[in-house]
Amino acid sequence: MPAMGYMYEGIERAKVAIKTHYKGIEEKYMLLWDIIDRRWNMQLHSSLHAAAASLNPSIFYSPNFKIDLKVRNGFQDTMLKMATTQEDKMDITKEHPMYVNAQGALGTDFAIMGRTLNAPGDWWAGYGYEIPTLQRFAIRILSQPCSSHWCCWNWTTFESLHSKKRNRAELEKFNDLVFVHCNLWLQSIYQKRDGKCKPIAFDEIDVGSDEWPTELDSPAPLLDDSWLDNLPLG
Repeated sequence: MPAMGYMYEGIERAKVAIKTHYKGIEEKYMLLWDIIDRRWNMQLHSSLHAAAASLNPSIFYSPNFKIDLKVRNGFQDTMLKMATTQEDKMDITKEHPMYVNAQGALGTDFAIMGRTLNAPGDWWAGYGYEIPTLQRFAIRILSQPCSSHWCCWNWTTFESLHSKKRNRAELEKFNDLVFVHCNLWLQSIYQKRDGKCKPIAFDEIDVGSDEWPTELDSPAPLLDDSWLDNLPLG
């Protein structure tokens, strides 16, 4: 599901929960924090995650959300990369304060209720019409799926495609096939859900009863991609 807007806050909440579990004893929780930070900083964290957190209304308008330098700089960096024209940059400069201060349609009773009741992308689609440029970028960012499961699944798909008599194809072609296959899978999930996604509620997640995945878990089934055999590789 589109979880990009929840990753940044989720990591921060996880660290706080770990610290609380070890009753604030630094020598006990810092080892786990170091592991999380190392993986987060090397492989997962990007300006996009920070920008997504700042554009997620359920997080941004929460009184407990702290807008630190990483969030501010992440938003700036992401907007500079996405806004390729001077007109878009000027529009975002004008529109962003309206979002920060919940002005106009963003501050109505329906918009306030929708912050937690609607998925972030749906919220922007419904209430961000007065700031159309920022609305367009926010929907693009907040509609991105984000899960470590897909990373493992992509490698499984890569190995499957590699075994289908395509050994002489260039590595770039394999990456393209994995990209197409992953997007087909996402499209099928989206169609099965009728395009509806529920917002993530951190307070409703029961971490203690979760079963962690193991290497014995079966991978996601592959879609029928026989038609890819006929694609030209040259």
